Amino acid sequence: MSVPIGALSLKKAADEYIQVNSDTEIAVTGAKDRLSCLTYAAGFPICSLMGLDEVEREYFTTSRIGTHSYESTRLDTEFSDWRELPLLTPVSLLEDKLDRLPLIMCERVKASIKTCDDVLKYGIYSVTDDYRLRLLCVKTELESELHRVSDEALSCVNEFETLKEQDESADADVGIDKQKGLLSRKDMLIQKISEIRDGLSNKDYYEDTDYELRITGKLYNDKDFMRIAKDELCYSPVMLLNAQKSITIIEKAYQTIEKMVTMLRYIK
Repeated sequence: MSVPIGALSLKKAADEYIQVNSDTEIAVTGAKDRLSCLTYAAGFPICSLMGLDEVEREYFTTSRIGTHSYESTRLDTEFSDWRELPLLTPVSLLEDKLDRLPLIMCERVKASIKTCDDVLKYGIYSVTDDYRLRLLCVKTELESELHRVSDEALSCVNEFETLKEQDESADADVGIDKQKGLLSRKDMLIQKISEIRDGLSNKDYYEDTDYELRITGKLYNDKDFMRIAKDELCYSPVMLLNAQKSITIIEKAYQTIEKMVTMLRYIK
């Protein structure tokens, strides 16, 4: 609601109005002869989804690839097959009926959900006070550090395997040296596990990307926010592709940790 500058009586009336209508805000304007209200709403009505499931099923069961503007350019683009484009129906409305979807469609939904869940699980996102979700990515420094530590750890694992295969029965000294070597590798493995975990949990090793979602509409709680954010993220294929790059780096690091932990179980 716009209120003229200096019109105290109108300002008072407007203040009383918004006490009752909490979804209205006051905007002071330079206009001196009028009080105006602007009503604006944007959204996608749920009723518009009626019948979309039939259309989508046809998309994913036909043997023909749909034609759209990308194909007319003869460019080999990432999404030249429209079956790789986002689904028409929000993912939150499909999660409980995946077993009823056509195979290709089901695979696409599951892949999108997994990437989105991994973004949330590994914390590669930030949320601002104005309901924006921004995608983060692994910095080059962390990627390089993880490669270095992982290489050192795997080298240690290989040395451990060599020591473990030594025949200590013929010579007592060999047995003693072998045990010392194993314990030395154990300490090194524990150190490398700690280094990798510290790197993964250090937020300084993550940075903002240019990809951001603004969640609009009335949100009643954080659960509402995350549900809508997940729908929008699943509807953003380029964001998912960029997120997958960081997810791959992080998961490779956790696989290295798992391999080292397995080795530690053999050392007494």
